[in-house]
Amino acid sequence: MKQSKQGTFFGLIAKEYQKYRRSYDPRLYKLLFSLLPGRKLTILDIGCGTGKSTEPLLLEAGKRKVSVVGVDPDEAMLREARLSAKRKKLLIEYVKGTAELLPLKKEELDGVISGTAFHWFGNKRAIKKIKTSLKEHGIFFIFWTQRIKSSKPTVGSALYKKYRWRGIPKKFKEQRSVCELLSETGFKNVKKATIPFLERKSIPEIIGNLKTNSSYMLMPSSAKRQFIKEMTRAYKMALGGKEYELKKLEIRVCYGFK
Repeated sequence: MKQSKQGTFFGLIAKEYQKYRRSYDPRLYKLLFSLLPGRKLTILDIGCGTGKSTEPLLLEAGKRKVSVVGVDPDEAMLREARLSAKRKKLLIEYVKGTAELLPLKKEELDGVISGTAFHWFGNKRAIKKIKTSLKEHGIFFIFWTQRIKSSKPTVGSALYKKYRWRGIPKKFKEQRSVCELLSETGFKNVKKATIPFLERKSIPEIIGNLKTNSSYMLMPSSAKRQFIKEMTRAYKMALGGKEYELKKLEIRVCYGFK
């Protein structure tokens, strides 16, 4: 799916997205800042949504002076991001736009990040545009969350097949593929990293998060109701009375330098 289509439906669940989607582990931003030695930085977040990946650029910056811009094609998502930043007194500029048409000057940025959004615009045209916007030695830092492989079956795996749930395309789940794409578009010193973590969620939180997925939003209304009913039942059976599901996940990172 092209990024331009993202804006046609994500805005419909902007408030739910803000409520149920979580921010990223602080260790991710510690890694990012370790790769950016400057004390005065300008960083852009592409596909920023409601600011879950954007706000930590200031919250985890330490003594650095960081100028932050978030870009997203959906105005409703940006509205939630702006409200959140205002509540937290975070000076972030949020701009409507896409990766292919960045509203930026050449060699303006020290870093560009994208959190669980690269699959919407992962094409050479967009990546070359990003590269143009970076200063010499600037970084393009891509990351997403992935379940760690386990012998235990995924809760509701049969239901995902039944309802034709479409996750992130395989090539955007594999670090090798993403890193190769960066190398092919001229980025240097391309590397990868993983950050494992444990996630604890209640059933309402799990179901709420499912409702913010594009596959769910594309279902007919009747299918949505049935899917949620069946998934809730599946999780209740799997947890067996436990209040929370504890899941092993990892943040996968690929980055390269101009």
